[in-house]
Amino acid sequence: MRRLLRIAIVVDPFRRPRRGTEHPAALAGELLGRGHVVRGFGAPTGAIPGGGADLGADLDGFRPDVILAYVLDSPAAFKGARAAGRVDAPLVVLEEGFPARGHACGRLLRAVGHRLWGALVRRRAARLIALDPIAQGHLLARGFHPSRVVLQAPGVDLARYRPGLTSHLLGDHGVRGRILLVQAALREEVGLDQLLRAFAETVGRGGAWSLVFCGEGPAGPALPPLAHQVGVGAQVHWLPPAPREALPGLYGAATLMLAPDDPADVAGWRVRRALACGLPVLAKRSLGLTALVEHDGCGLLVDGDGVAGWAEALRQATVAPQRRRRWRERARVLAESRYEWASVADRVEQVLFDALEEWAAATSEASSLPPSPS
Repeated sequence: MRRLLRIAIVVDPFRRPRRGTEHPAALAGELLGRGHVVRGFGAPTGAIPGGGADLGADLDGFRPDVILAYVLDSPAAFKGARAAGRVDAPLVVLEEGFPARGHACGRLLRAVGHRLWGALVRRRAARLIALDPIAQGHLLARGFHPSRVVLQAPGVDLARYRPGLTSHLLGDHGVRGRILLVQAALREEVGLDQLLRAFAETVGRGGAWSLVFCGEGPAGPALPPLAHQVGVGAQVHWLPPAPREALPGLYGAATLMLAPDDPADVAGWRVRRALACGLPVLAKRSLGLTALVEHDGCGLLVDGDGVAGWAEALRQATVAPQRRRRWRERARVLAESRYEWASVADRVEQVLFDALEEWAAATSEASSLPPSPS
């Protein structure tokens, strides 16, 4: 029987509550279910099962066997690294990818953290878990040895995100027919104008397909005039960002998801949830999306630049209902094998045991060395 652990989960108290606690809350619940003692630090009370305590002396008093901290350059990693030294426990850091171009404030905070405590976290981190390929590349570029870096995508609530659901949102907005769903930030760099033009060149004028944009952003006002200019204004619909509780039904009601390389969703939350709902995905071939979408398994990876690549993918996908049916079935199978939280927790738990084993061996070796001469 494996040893039961005391695990401290440390999150950044300055992050948005929902975004900052979804992963640690689900992971904590799974670890608690295995009999481990888990306590959260830095999150609002109740946001993480087993905790929500202040960072500081309370963490030391918990006396964890291992500390799990989120985001390499965050205050959480700094607090975790300092506590790891005081309580003599290994530190495991979970890192998420971030775009080269992102919010200026986020870039600044990361730069400050790297400068002020990056070296300390680097020394203390026994293992690092990359939540996406972009995070993995970032860690390797920072000089962490590949043997210390494990790639493990976050899980998805497969009971909540499942096939067969429907949504009233589309009907309320007058959407009919087969639906191509684009859930993305409406920003120029995402290339949404290319999707519009590709839709107009392929199935946009026939009336059987509708293109639905779900999102908001500075490029939004320019898109409806473009839709009318290219002759598909009646077949393109605009939805505001859907509330979280409406997402499973929205995915279930769509026929295909079109996933451009959106810097706002580096971790691929939207694609992974869509796959769990059995929604096939046509995704731009990029580092993050290639890891999520199995080409001609649960959709297509879009090659080439600009309109031509999207148009070709739309031609292939929209004329083959049997192929789409196969993709739907495969999407759910992939989600169950990759993103079930129990399986994710199994792999994270193994990382914790590996870190502890290495830590214990290093501590034993250090204690057996003769004292240095005075």
